[in-house]
Amino acid sequence: MRNKRGSHLGVMLSFIIFIGFLIFLYSILAPTTKTKEDEQFLIDHLEFELLKNVSVNLTSITVSITDTITESCIELENINNVIDNSKLVIKDNLEVSQNYDYAIGRLEIDSNKDFFKIYSSDKFLDLGINLENCQPILEENYVIGLVKTNTYVFEESIGNLTEPANYENFKASLNLAPGKGFGFSFVNSEGIIIKTSEQEHSTNIYIQEIPIQYIDKNANILPGFINIKVW
Repeated sequence: MRNKRGSHLGVMLSFIIFIGFLIFLYSILAPTTKTKEDEQFLIDHLEFELLKNVSVNLTSITVSITDTITESCIELENINNVIDNSKLVIKDNLEVSQNYDYAIGRLEIDSNKDFFKIYSSDKFLDLGINLENCQPILEENYVIGLVKTNTYVFEESIGNLTEPANYENFKASLNLAPGKGFGFSFVNSEGIIIKTSEQEHSTNIYIQEIPIQYIDKNANILPGFINIKVW
């Protein structure tokens, strides 16, 4: 009987010690887990706001010319039905960029090709040049093919946002908690890094790498990464 009582007492004592150890372990790990959850929630929020801020519409249009081309440049008449922005990137069927001159009602392209891809966005530079004596192509002699508008991250937008004044304004709009720091960097397809100048104020830094597709100044869709840091 004494052995049985001692055995039960030992089991109960072991159980109490085990429960006490679990409580102790939870008291240590729970705050860390909660902190990680809070930081992950913040990073996810910052990712959403950052991508929204650097994403812009890109409209792409394909044009096929059915007329015989006899000059070194062409003039598409009444093209403003589908193009309403002078900031363009125009490529031929070989993806080679073409010089152009755009005005309301017409588009002149320094090329004698019969197929073009036209990209339009506010983030492109206005690189139109003066062209003369181009062959007029009437509206009935060219065909507008696929017209689509998608939203992309623009390299130009990311660069603008890393400028100190723009970065500070953006950070202020996020309403971060007092003492919280935030920064980001962008790595383009060539490995070039663009980043904010904010300095970390703590050794507790949380980083998340986000793979993206972005548009460069030549309307190329390229892979890159954005790294978001909070501390």
